[in-house]
Formats: sequence, structure tokens, C-alpha cells
Amino acid sequence: MKKLILLLLAALLLCGCARSFNSQDCAQAVILTLFKGDYTQYADLTGQSTALISSQREAWLDNRTDLLIRTLGASTPSEEMKKRVSSLLTTLYSKAEFEVSPGEEEVTVTVTPVTLIPECAADLAAQASAWNERNEAYEFADLSPEAYNDAYLDSLLPILESRLTAIPTGSRLTLTLPLKMDDNGLYALPADALEDLAEKAVSFDLPEPETESETAETEAPAESGK
Repeated sequence: MKKLILLLLAALLLCGCARSFNSQDCAQAVILTLFKGDYTQYADLTGQSTALISSQREAWLDNRTDLLIRTLGASTPSEEMKKRVSSLLTTLYSKAEFEVSPGEEEVTVTVTPVTLIPECAADLAAQASAWNERNEAYEFADLSPEAYNDAYLDSLLPILESRLTAIPTGSRLTLTLPLKMDDNGLYALPADALEDLAEKAVSFDLPEPETESETAETEAPAESGK
């Protein structure tokens, strides 16, 4: 999955040279596209349709959503629950702040990161522990795997959602991203550098989850959905 998404990112994060612009314009357009969902500058620079840019950005956001779901200790929730997690992430990324300084072959990005998830680590861990106790008592034995994961995430997400009116941020971080023009006249921002920027902008830093959603098949009947 990660390799596929990186390829999609590589296809997305190219700025064509049909019009004159500098490295700062290119990087700023990519950041606005990925983190803010604003395609105007990117579409203007590349001539791509907003529909195409939107679909590629959604692929990136889906990948980040799946990563957060796994980080929280879940695996296969419903599409409705995935949309809820995606909406949460969209809000968090919208609150991160970015400043771009140009260079000849690189750009410097100063980011004010959103720290909500790690700041809620203790509360999330306590809720996961309480869930595990109920799980060990086979309280969820009648749930399908999808329903189990939905219920588990539904017990955690309010901890994060309840703080969206005052989202905490951390100290500013500075990253250097290489930006080079290829033989076809396209500026390229490496996908791994952008993934690093995404991780810094909204940290998913949590202790390793101890939920049993991924191991329950060997500990309980398959129909438990755990």
C-alpha cells in the first residue's frame, strides 16, 4: 500500500513549467493541495483539472487515514467510520501552519505542528485499556469484525473530537525539502520528504496500541469480530 501511495504522490507532486514560477510557488502549491485541500494555485501552475488533482489528493488522504486507524489499534472499520476519521484528519491538517522559503534546489518549510493526538495519548491509552477489559470478557462476541472496529474507534474518537474547538499546536519545526527540475521541465518534490512533512505537521506519535483487534482470531471465536 505504501509503495502505491508513493507512486501516486510522485505522479501528483510535479509542477509543470508551462508558466514561469519559482521553487517557492511550486512547494506552496503542493502544500496547499495536500494539507489544505486548496487546488487553485496547483491547477494554475500545472494546467491540471481540479477534478484530477482532487482525486489524487484523496488517495493521499486515504493513506493517511488508514495509517491513523492502524495507529489507534483498529484494522477494518466501515467506510462510514473511515470518513469520520478522514474528516478529523482534514480538520487537523487545516490547523497546521506552513511558511515556505525558496532556494535554488531546495525549499525550507517552517511548520507549526498540530499536537492533539500525542497530547491525548494518556486518555486514549486509558480508554483502550478499558476496552480490552471488556473485550477479554467477550462483551463484543456477537459483533462482526467491521462492527467491532467501528465500536472500538467510536470509543476513542470522541477524546480527539471533543478538543477540536481548541486544537493544540507545538513549537515551530524547520525542514529542508529538495526540489529539482527534471529533463522534462518539471519540478519534483520527493514523496518521502512530503511524508516526513505530513508526519511533522500532524503527529501520530502514540505508544504501541495494546488492543486485541488484530490478535483476537487466535483467542476467541471468529464471529467475535475482535
